[in-house]
Amino acid sequence: MDSSPSMIKLSFSHVIIGALSMAVVASTGCFRSVNIDTGLGHYAETPYWGRKDLLPSWLPLPANTAVNIGYVLVGLYWIDKIRHIHQTTKSFDANAYMFYAFSWMSVLYGFVQCGRILLQHHVLAVLDQWYTLPIFAWIVIWSHQSLFGWNSFWTLFIIVASISSYGFSLLNRFGFEAALSCHIIAAVYSGIVVYKANRRRDTLSAFFKAIFCCAGFVCLKLLDGSLAESSFFFRYLSGHFWSKIADFLQIHYACQFFCPKLHDA
Repeated sequence: MDSSPSMIKLSFSHVIIGALSMAVVASTGCFRSVNIDTGLGHYAETPYWGRKDLLPSWLPLPANTAVNIGYVLVGLYWIDKIRHIHQTTKSFDANAYMFYAFSWMSVLYGFVQCGRILLQHHVLAVLDQWYTLPIFAWIVIWSHQSLFGWNSFWTLFIIVASISSYGFSLLNRFGFEAALSCHIIAAVYSGIVVYKANRRRDTLSAFFKAIFCCAGFVCLKLLDGSLAESSFFFRYLSGHFWSKIADFLQIHYACQFFCPKLHDA
């Protein structure tokens, strides 16, 4: 009997429950004081590509909106891939669960980021930032599971700590950036430990590709305005747009890093 459908549903329910809980908290207004950029003026992409007469009013940033489908496609690709790899599993498989949950996080993040771009609402901007943290934290949990096996307490502890760390954004203007930096460092360090425990060329390749994409994700987003000033091209396909591509590609390569059949990826 194939246990994949039940595992997929279980991981989906866990991700949705966590995401909805965070959304409820954010909707109370407790993060109202967090300084987050909202409004089209904070994006280098030319609104409506200069053709407001052709594009619908609800689509001011077409490229930065469309790019979020990448998160959904990457997530669904890995859900389907792991479903086929583990289709003969009859009991709870922690490795499959890690893949499914991570993939659902990617799918969910695509919709949240898309909503933020379309609506430019402060609550969605908060969730866009907040949801990023447990995605990186999942790499730490995944690494621990890969090395030492499944541990429910450790998983819950790291997730709660990760989600709670967004509270730093209330204490300092750069609180989120500080929390995110710690998450990225922890994820990279965890990946190094996993690689040292099982040195494989394909694993190392996926690791460096993920690191490269992570650097691109950070740098391209920071250079959004500067790139638009340097080239007409980046006023349409902006640094923010390319940073999103780098972002969902790092999710893809993270999955490759942990995939038990990397040569098929």
